[in-house]
Formats: sequence, C-alpha cells, structure tokens
Amino acid sequence: MELHSAVGGVLRRAPRVAAWAAAAGAGGLAAQVYYAGHRRLPHSPDLECSGAFGHPDGAPVRIVALGDSVLTGAGLRRPADMWLRQAVHRLPYRYRIDLRVLAKGGARVREVRDRQLPAALESAPDIAVVSGGANDLLRGVPARLIQSRLAEVAEGLSGVAGRVFFMGIGDLGSIPRAPQPLAAFLTWRSRRGNRAHRRMERIHPKITTLSMWDGVSQAFRADPGLFCPDLFHPTADGHRLWADAVYAPLLDACRQVASARSPVRDHRRAG
Repeated sequence: MELHSAVGGVLRRAPRVAAWAAAAGAGGLAAQVYYAGHRRLPHSPDLECSGAFGHPDGAPVRIVALGDSVLTGAGLRRPADMWLRQAVHRLPYRYRIDLRVLAKGGARVREVRDRQLPAALESAPDIAVVSGGANDLLRGVPARLIQSRLAEVAEGLSGVAGRVFFMGIGDLGSIPRAPQPLAAFLTWRSRRGNRAHRRMERIHPKITTLSMWDGVSQAFRADPGLFCPDLFHPTADGHRLWADAVYAPLLDACRQVASARSPVRDHRRAG
C-alpha cells in the first residue's frame, strides 16, 4: 500500500490536526509525516485467498469476504497464512467451506460498497466478513462518511447473509513506520473508525463487530516483529492473532448455518 500523500491526506483534511500539530510542534509533525509517507514500500500484491475447505460431503457454508489488504494477504508468502484462511482451516472437518474473497488491497469503503458489494450480494453468502476503513482514515476521510458508507454495506449484506462480521479497525498508531506524535494521532483516528464499525450492530441483529483492540492491538504495539518488512502489513504470526480473535464467533456462525439447514434436509428425506 502506498502511503505517500495518504498520511499527508490526513493532515490536509482531518479537522483536528491543527491542534495536534500545535501540541507537538508543527515542524516536527510535518517532518514525520513526510518521512513516513515517502518511505518506499515493497510491492505487496494481493494473494488469491479464495478456496474450498473441509469435507466434500460436509454441511455447506458459503463465506464471502469484502474489504482491503487485511483480507488479501498483502506481505505474506502464502495465502494459507491470511487470518481468515487460518481460521477456516481450524473449523471442524464436518463443514464444507466455500470461501470467496472479493477484497482488494488499498480499497476504501466507497470502493467496497460500489465494486465488491454487488458481487457479494449475487453470491448469496451464509456468512459475510467485512474489513474496511483503515485506508479511508489514512487519507483523511471523515469518520461520518466512513460510517455512512459502512452502513450501506451492512444493510445490503444483512438482507442476504445469515451472519455478518465487521472486523473493526485496529490501532494504526502501532504501525512501526509511524513515529510519535503521528502515531498518537493515528491511534485517535483509529478509535473513531472502530466506533463506526461498532455502530453497525445497531442496523441488524445479524451483524457482529469483532474487537481488534482487546489484546490484539496491544500485542502489535509491543512486538514490531509482527509486521512485515514494509512495516505496515502483519506477518503470518500477526494474522494468527486475528484468527484467534475471530475463530469462536466464526465457528458459532457455521453451527447456526448448519442448524438452519438441517430441518430442510430432514423434510426432504421425509417427503
């Protein structure tokens, strides 16, 4: 993901940056933004993370993933290391998982809504997973716009999917390439973006927002080794932390899907 002009966009458009700059010293903060934004990143192509898993004759569960590089394995060597793939591999073998990843690295919520949501709705998923908003935050998109666009995605998915998971936004201030006081500002922005994700639960009872703050963000802040050489995307071990956070609710959702379908199978046998 390219950050030049991205972090600069935060400074141009975020309403409270002036206060942060005054507190930290405008010159120092501007220099840090320039340094963080203009360090060239290694190319991190999207990996093909879709696939079929589990028992061929198991209970079918279709999972669709929309969003950004959180779901594309950017910086990883193998698609199997991506957190959702890790979580799916841990599921009991009795399920037949069809995982379709529509996410694109660098995508903002507007692009998730306009380019990925139509395909997700067409596939009629049992479970939908949404990651988005971090790229918006880095480019200074107002939190209210992030929330309104997430709401459109949530409303669409809740109409077709049995369960919808929003990943939330972790602490962008933990990114090693963001020095202080820029890191503190990104942490503040991240909390606002994460609240936007949490508000999606008000739209429909099918929606759950997963917490990337309780323990997960602290681990990333404490261990820079959880980041790839680009100092932005997580390593396989970092993705394992996300898989740990999502596994229990994902398993519960698969159970619900299988349970909802079993009466239909029983009825067909009886007929």
